[in-house]
Amino acid sequence: MVTDISDLKKREDEVRTYARSSEEKNSELDSFTYSVSHDFRSPLVSIEGLAQIFKDDYSEKFDDDAKKHFGTYY
Repeated sequence: MVTDISDLKKREDEVRTYARSSEEKNSELDSFTYSVSHDFRSPLVSIEGLAQIFKDDYSEKFDDDAKKHFGTYY
């Protein structure tokens, strides 16, 4: 008995090609995510530092809304 498995082999090749393509795209996405994360880190650290200066220097003058936003409720 002989079974033609050419369609099966073709499908296996397609799955392998799809898997390689997916791995490449995931790698590209990882690189992009790292880059974006790195690019945003510096400005966010600066904003956090400035907010801390405001909190340290002016928290006693904050109204209730400002205290809520800066997290200075005691």
